[in-house]
Parts: sequence; C-alpha cells; structure tokens
Amino acid sequence: MFKHLKLKHHEAFSEVEEKRRQATMAASTASRSRQATIRESFINKGRGKYPEESPKAKAITSKLLKMITLDLQPVSIVEDPGFKELVRELDHKYEIPSRRSLMRSKLPTLYQHTKELVKSALKDAVTPEKKIGEQLKDSVTEWGLEGKIQAVVSDSGANMLAGIRHAGFKQIPCLAHTLNLVVKDALNGTSGLNEIVKKCSSICSFFHHSSKSSDKLKEIQSQLGLPEHKLIQSVDTRSNSTFYMLERLVEQQTAITTVLCLLGKKTLCA
Repeated sequence: MFKHLKLKHHEAFSEVEEKRRQATMAASTASRSRQATIRESFINKGRGKYPEESPKAKAITSKLLKMITLDLQPVSIVEDPGFKELVRELDHKYEIPSRRSLMRSKLPTLYQHTKELVKSALKDAVTPEKKIGEQLKDSVTEWGLEGKIQAVVSDSGANMLAGIRHAGFKQIPCLAHTLNLVVKDALNGTSGLNEIVKKCSSICSFFHHSSKSSDKLKEIQSQLGLPEHKLIQSVDTRSNSTFYMLERLVEQQTAITTVLCLLGKKTLCA
C-alpha cells in the first residue's frame, strides 16, 4: 500500500510518511525516558551477581568443582585472567569463588560427600570371591551348560580360586599364567639381571612420561637413520613384554644414550 501511495498519490504518501516519522520519534523519546528496572540498573552497573546460595550459583560452582577434580586442574585456575574472562562471557552474573574458599570449604565438602557415597556403595557390595562365583553360575545357567562343566581354567589368584570353589567347579591353573610366573621368578632369581631389567624399565618410563625426551628421541633417531620406534614398557603380568622391551632398547641404544646425555640424565645412561 505504501508503494502504491508513493507511486500514484504523492501528497497522501508524504502526509503518511510524516506521521510515521513523528510516531517513531515519540516512541524513541519514550524509550529513553523510561525508568530502568532494578535488574537492568544492576546489570548496567556491572553488579547483579547471583547470591552465593542461589540455585544457579550453586549449580555453576558444582560444575566448576567437577571440572577441577575430574580434569585434575589446579585450583589456581580460578585466578587466571583468561578463565575469568571466559566465565564472564558465559554468565556475567556468576561470581567465581576464591581459591581460598574452594580449598577451605567447597572442595573438602565435596570430598566428604563423595566419601560417603563410596562408603555406601562398598557397604552394599558383595565380596569379590562371591561375585565371581555367582557370575560363573549365572553364565552356566544362561548358556544351558548345567552338568556339562568339568573344570574352569584360570590364574591362581586367591579370589579366582575362592570364586570357582563357591560355584562348585574344579579349577585348573592357566598354563600361560604359570609360565609367566616361572619366567618372573627366574628373572628375579638371577643375580644382577633383575637390576638390569629394573633400570631398563626406568629408562622406558622416563621417555613415556616426558614429551620433551620422546620428541628428542625421535629427532635423534631421524639423524642416525634409525627406525622411529617408540620404547616398549614391560608389564609385570606379561613376561614376554620384558623381552620386547630389552629388544627395543638394544635396537635404539645409540639414540637413547645420546638423548639421555643431552638431557643430563647421566644416572640413566651410565
């Protein structure tokens, strides 16, 4: 309609347009003169924070505590400028608790609450031996194997032995597990060899827990034309892992010794 007035009735269009302009100005003036609400006043002045005991503040603080504990973040993160800026952007009304408040009140409270939950869960938990036995019997029933089980093969752990006995079955020791124990005892009983294995394990552990050392090892491997293989950490329950660990250390001996010397770890490369 406005387009028609503009094209065909210029005088009428000018009159209507003037009335629209005056109405817009009046609305703008009224908006500026309107008294701000209490909430708007607090927000405009940078105040209006949630009360500490309000449901919203408690919910955000709970998530903050969860982040710190779950992600192993330092409590001092609440003092970092970047973190404060992020929280202000997400919700400017939330007041971040101080480091002192977290350490002396909120984290201890969370610890006690979590402790009680764990204690309650442990109180109602069945013993491992009974649980294993019940699970065995349930599996036999589920698969319709009643009367068909002659024996159960397992390691020689006390919990496994008791669980199998509780289920009413005969236990046969696992050959692989038994061999692992034999090799482990042989290594521990060989004079000097056990110390060598421990030192080699310490070297692998050092490289696995230090990104700087692992990056340097990769650099030296490339310079020496060696395969860029990672070191292998032995596992106590797998005797063959000790062999693979020693084999890899022999392969990378030159590169490993070079990196340890460059990083000042003389006790490991001696």
